[in-house]
Amino acid sequence: MASQSLLDAKPRLQACKPVRPDPAKPFVILGITTDGKTFRPSDWAQRVAAAATIDCEYCGPSKQLPCNPLVKVVTYEGVTGVWVSPALSARDTRLYEFVLRFAESNRLVVREAD
Repeated sequence: MASQSLLDAKPRLQACKPVRPDPAKPFVILGITTDGKTFRPSDWAQRVAAAATIDCEYCGPSKQLPCNPLVKVVTYEGVTGVWVSPALSARDTRLYEFVLRFAESNRLVVREAD
């Protein structure tokens, strides 16, 4: 039987070079830097997703349920991240570029998503 600490352990991603995703495919920005370190602050993904709701047509005029279905907080490979739909590239180019620049400037791992 595995100990609880082994069950709670997050997989460590290998260090890698920054990758710019194919705009026709969904991708995930992971909370791991390209040199393998955990990105801080721990709520970075929620902050990026919240920024994606500003002026979001999906939120409606009341903004009571802020969401953008094209940018979501996810857990991928055991790491918190932000999933980005390829539709964001066509619908809101500025937001798409903002998200990519955020990942690039913070040297975050970007992976194509399923």
